[in-house]
Amino acid sequence: MRNRLIWVLLGLVALGVGFWLGGGLRALRFPSGSEGEEAIGRPAPELSFQSLGEADSRRLSDYRGAVVLLNFWATWCPPCRAELPALDRLAGELGPRGLRVLAVSDEDPEVIRRFLSDRTEREIEYGFVRSIPAESPFALALRYRPVSVLIDAQGRVRAVIIGAQSFEAFRQMVEPYLPGARS
Repeated sequence: MRNRLIWVLLGLVALGVGFWLGGGLRALRFPSGSEGEEAIGRPAPELSFQSLGEADSRRLSDYRGAVVLLNFWATWCPPCRAELPALDRLAGELGPRGLRVLAVSDEDPEVIRRFLSDRTEREIEYGFVRSIPAESPFALALRYRPVSVLIDAQGRVRAVIIGAQSFEAFRQMVEPYLPGARS
């Protein structure tokens, strides 16, 4: 229990320091000219993953028509674990408006299941990938974690964000792309 508390506190401190040094959401984007920035406005590349709750593989394109927040995370990553409650809340509150939150990891599915067995809130759809080709833009997301990719209902990447985010930061990023949003 004590080790878990220490990891949570370290994650929260890292999150706070990141926002303080980086000036918030804007500074957490990929550097200018990087693979992440170049993806914005383009069609999201295909990604296949195995949903933890189902035997069949899923593809990112299966979610066309919904706004998708794709989050690359890991159980060993304190900032990733620290932002999961914000993602759960986001999925619960904005899911009825057309948002799907997908949390994908490259860890062993049993490691993810064991980690999730301790969590009570489970609004997010969790999945895992066996591998991501090195040439895929999503391979970059596995080098930095957490990374969140916002994909609009037409399948275009609208934001790529490195680092843990708060519920408010996620909400502000996602809401303009949901059906019925004011321009």
